[in-house]
Amino acid sequence: MIALTPVRLSEIDESDDRRLQHIAAALERSDDRLVADRERYRDQAPDSLPDRKARTLHVDDFSLITQVHDISGIDYYPSRAFVRQRDGDLVAGTFSAIEGYADYLSQQLGLGRSDYIRATPAPGSPSYATFEALLGDEVARQRIALAAQEAQDNFWIHPYMGLEAAWELAIRLAKRTGRRIRVLGPPPRLTELANNKVWFGSVVEEVLGSDWTVEPCTGTCAGEIAEGLARVAAAATRVGIKLADSASGMGTEIIDAADVRNRSREALEALVTDWLGDHGWQPESPPVSVEAWRADVVGSPSIQLWIPPLGDDPPLLEGIFDQRFYPGQEQVFQGSVPSQLPHTLQRRIGEAGLLLGRVFQLLHYVGRCSFDTILCGSNLSNPAIKFTECNGRWGGTSTPMSLMNRLFGDYRRQPYVASVLHDDRLTGVGMDEFVRQLPDVLFDVRTRRGWSIVLNAGCLRPVGKLDVITLGETPATAERRQDEFLDTVASRFL
Repeated sequence: MIALTPVRLSEIDESDDRRLQHIAAALERSDDRLVADRERYRDQAPDSLPDRKARTLHVDDFSLITQVHDISGIDYYPSRAFVRQRDGDLVAGTFSAIEGYADYLSQQLGLGRSDYIRATPAPGSPSYATFEALLGDEVARQRIALAAQEAQDNFWIHPYMGLEAAWELAIRLAKRTGRRIRVLGPPPRLTELANNKVWFGSVVEEVLGSDWTVEPCTGTCAGEIAEGLARVAAAATRVGIKLADSASGMGTEIIDAADVRNRSREALEALVTDWLGDHGWQPESPPVSVEAWRADVVGSPSIQLWIPPLGDDPPLLEGIFDQRFYPGQEQVFQGSVPSQLPHTLQRRIGEAGLLLGRVFQLLHYVGRCSFDTILCGSNLSNPAIKFTECNGRWGGTSTPMSLMNRLFGDYRRQPYVASVLHDDRLTGVGMDEFVRQLPDVLFDVRTRRGWSIVLNAGCLRPVGKLDVITLGETPATAERRQDEFLDTVASRFL
């Protein structure tokens, strides 16, 4: 079902695994909802993954993540789900059909052709909350139910992340069709926790020790957060304040520590109150974290994992990737490239990530997962590895990585760089026209010619935005072609 990188499975010795089992059991005892979810969704949770293609509904719904409404073109980001499609699959969203994209995916990239189901957004929910839309759209659900009844084997729902609405849709479809509907993702409560930076930091500390964390202060009200800011700023140059359930740096603020130190307690608390209000934080939201924003960061690698069902294979480490950030916005993710870090350092990072992945598996996490880290020190000879957050979902690194596996069998065979192209002057350009104008540039799986691949095409016409993968004989060539792609697009469209 998934184009995984054919790498060695994790090897965790027996004593380590016993320790991880004790940690997972304690985490489960501390949250009744983890056990309640497992009971409620027992029939929808996979025991193992099929060894051949199964008909699947793909949905990229990220409405659980806060602050994404500020991302340009966010209503069309669910179009990233199309790159997971195979012949006969379904993709659902709330956006209009993307003219020319189906032909590009099926003909030039050989990914097959799916049926697109457009659902009407649910009242009171974000327009990109596709699962809520499907729960409220009888016509859309009927189309999915018919596909499930026609499937030769069990029907699968493969969500971007394991939202409660995804699991509830599976229950409704199962009752309607009499078929077993499986969800390829973690249960709802575990999804929430995995994407909570504060909870994840506590797991890192339990599994690896405090040296592997950024040692944040946390707060559940403006007063506690202001106190944490003052404490951290006393020995720092800059301070980061983070929402626990945001992504791509959208819920992160970097503050000059001198500004914090120069404020009275009342003024600092007012600053925090305004910031929380601007970011929609509520008292029932996860705690906010405060940490020193380190100046000695020499790398920001991301660990990409695939976690099979418990009792199946152990977690799979697919690779380490170096993250790219927007110039002048060091906290905002722009793209990634397979890591160029020294092999021994990558191994240290990967082995630590696999220990965490095993705990997740013991908690019944299934599917795509990644861990972000920073490397702190004067150079890469022996830096401190600090885990910053977990992405309990698909994302901007795993999506192109998996696509490269589908196109080349193993992404490691073909150097590439994945990034975001955004130019307002491309607004109004359709995907069909975009493909026609770049026949020498866009990769074609039939001829193996071309050196660029585009995805997230739903954003092109509305806001002039695309995700772009550039290929090269070497990583340096692939990097240079990012600029070459921009120049080529500018000469032909702008």
